[in-house]
Amino acid sequence: MSSSPSSASSRATATTSETEASEPMHPLVEALLAAPEVQQTFGVIEGKDDRHWLVRAGADLVRATRSKSCLVEPANGDTVLVARSEHHGSYLLAVLASPDEKPACAIDVDGDLTVRSKSGKVAIVAGETVSVVAGRNVAVTAPELSANTMKATLFADSLSYVGRTIDANVERVRHFGKRLESVIDVVTSRVKHSHRTIEEVERIKAKELHVRAEATLNIHGKNTLMTAEKLVKFDGEQIHLG
Repeated sequence: MSSSPSSASSRATATTSETEASEPMHPLVEALLAAPEVQQTFGVIEGKDDRHWLVRAGADLVRATRSKSCLVEPANGDTVLVARSEHHGSYLLAVLASPDEKPACAIDVDGDLTVRSKSGKVAIVAGETVSVVAGRNVAVTAPELSANTMKATLFADSLSYVGRTIDANVERVRHFGKRLESVIDVVTSRVKHSHRTIEEVERIKAKELHVRAEATLNIHGKNTLMTAEKLVKFDGEQIHLG
């Protein structure tokens, strides 16, 4: 009794699959498909060549690329951890130690860097000095800004402020400048004592000028001139001229 065409086709397919499974895979293909073998070793930084770090690992001088997770900038003499792979090259994973007792540590990246806390606070604490240096702009955006310090110094070629109110409680205010220009709708001052010295000329131009003294009004000058286009009036209990 002869077998059906479908049964013969099934047996042929099974035989072909067994033959393919028994044949060995090409070594290059097997190496590409297999998980890469990675060796980790300690090393010491000896320098930098273009974008690669030169790491002395025993008798070998390894050219390693700094991994993205290694944010600390290595320095000569630092002990580092290096991952080596035959097909993927060598990567510098971490800076472990430095020969200096108090080494300087720099977080260095090629692109943008963002430090984010989604539900907590971010604090920058230093035992001595905190410096912020930018090649272009330093922007601070917050609903409220507070600064507590014993002394503050600001050097700016141009300073602009746009806001609604300024409240200042100070003991002493000193201004040194060459020119002061103010454009204000209303000025109200309440002063206990006011002393002003003008070396040359003071000019006041007003539509109306009212001066009122509760006790004595004293106007003295080497030459005193008063002119009016229509009326000059003196009114008092006693008027002494000359």
